[in-house]
Amino acid sequence: MPPGEKFEMASIGRVITSQEMRGTGLGKELIQLALETIEQRWPGSEVFIQAQEYLKNFYGSFGFQQVSEPYIYDSLPHLDMLYQAKK
Repeated sequence: MPPGEKFEMASIGRVITSQEMRGTGLGKELIQLALETIEQRWPGSEVFIQAQEYLKNFYGSFGFQQVSEPYIYDSLPHLDMLYQAKK
């Protein structure tokens, strides 16, 4: 989502991978493509996500940092994470 659409900064919504495709690297490719697309369309934009808590390290591997305490969303523990664009 573009900056200002849902949040102040650009954001990535729900990322869903089918059970059969988990562990294939497809999720990593998808997040990398999303970050590259955001950088192309809105250079320098921060990126906000509401991540399931158990995926903190996955998103952290892309440079996302936790910016909230865990909270319940859709009956699952989530946390807010922010990616600082490379300058």
